Amino acid sequence: MEERKEYMVEQATQLFMQFGLRGVTMEDLAREMGVSKKTLYVHFTDKNSLVEAVVESFLNQHKAAAETLFSAHPNPIDQLWGIAGAIQTQLQQVKPSLYLELRRHFPSAYRLFEAYRHQSIRKQVVQNLSAGIEQGWYRTNLNPEIVSMIFIQLMPMKMDPSIFPADRFDFQTLHREMLMYHLHGICSLKGLTYLTETYASEFPLP
Repeated sequence: MEERKEYMVEQATQLFMQFGLRGVTMEDLAREMGVSKKTLYVHFTDKNSLVEAVVESFLNQHKAAAETLFSAHPNPIDQLWGIAGAIQTQLQQVKPSLYLELRRHFPSAYRLFEAYRHQSIRKQVVQNLSAGIEQGWYRTNLNPEIVSMIFIQLMPMKMDPSIFPADRFDFQTLHREMLMYHLHGICSLKGLTYLTETYASEFPLP
């Protein structure tokens, strides 16, 4: 039963990312999954509950990837770079309007995203900042609580087409600029030197 439900969530995720949340009906989903609408409703009471399951699955994958990267890379700069790469891979597949659709039309699923952003992601950022300060990679006079809040506010901005229209800003460039904006603001001289020497070939610095 659980495997079947996981399969449905995976299929729904792919369709939502490609066509948007409102662009896919329950009938479309059932047809693409090769099941009847009745079977689909056995696992999900309505489209809202399916969207919630998709968001929850997406966030769990993000959390697992972040934990793996944090464990694999003791250097806080490498941690941020790795997480940024993982996010870019995930979100490049997402239809630009999906974030706004989630916020406007699926409030319960949107609350899951917001709770994750304000709790899990902010906690990870505070830990990263504190470790970076302790190890000398980040400025000693930065305030982790304030900077972490600024950082998590950049996330919805990046995904909001009303702020950054897709026809004017490609996601890779936008993602890079926000990452470099953050790193240049928090790195010490030691950190900036490491950043330049380690990642200049991927994202050349001016």
